[in-house]
Amino acid sequence: MAPVRRICTVGIAVLALAGSLTAAPQAESGSSTSSKYPAGEPVVITGTVTSSDGKALAGVEVALTGYRRSFDVWRVRRTKKGEYTILAVSGADGRFEISWRWDDFYNHFELRAGIGTEVPEEPAEELGRSEAGLPESADTSKFLVLAEADLSKRIRHGSPVVSSLIIKDTELLESWQGFLGTLESREQRRVYQELGKPDKVQNVGFSTHREVAWWYFERGKVYRFRDGEIDSIEDFEPVLPSSS
Repeated sequence: MAPVRRICTVGIAVLALAGSLTAAPQAESGSSTSSKYPAGEPVVITGTVTSSDGKALAGVEVALTGYRRSFDVWRVRRTKKGEYTILAVSGADGRFEISWRWDDFYNHFELRAGIGTEVPEEPAEELGRSEAGLPESADTSKFLVLAEADLSKRIRHGSPVVSSLIIKDTELLESWQGFLGTLESREQRRVYQELGKPDKVQNVGFSTHREVAWWYFERGKVYRFRDGEIDSIEDFEPVLPSSS
């Protein structure tokens, strides 16, 4: 009968471990029962985007992402559910503000600053604000993260939540922003959103029109634009990065 007792003891231990693992995420991120906010109350997240030396950085996308983090006992790994993102853009003084409508479902919050692929058709007249309640979550699948902060604990201490995002690689930021400033047509925005920033840009000026070529070496494609519209798309043997 000893083997039976041993099996029962192991079974009870496994169940106890499973219970402790499922409870762990709430202890880390804060239990929904300890919420300071009623459902639907706006929580303001505000702050600045700056360089390492304190210079305000304008035109930087700021993404607030909330989701429910839990532990899948059977797969023995953490899971994300209901991921939702709101975007804002830093203003001339580097400031940004996002309004999040509280829902106890969410227990983890990440704030990121960087460059995204979503380019508006027309430049925004006023930067720096984003209202919650968007019908769909913003797409940040191709978001280039340059700075980030975990707000999961701070957001439960009261509104507003103030956070400073410091970007160290300002040369990379300026390179991307410089390229984005050259987009002049819907066709160029579409190609950028689909393929990202080209590896090389060639500009050729004529007295009658402008030509620019976007080279994507790994994809083996070059897009040639004439006055902002696609003139031709050429294929070539892909050039893969050197392994050395």
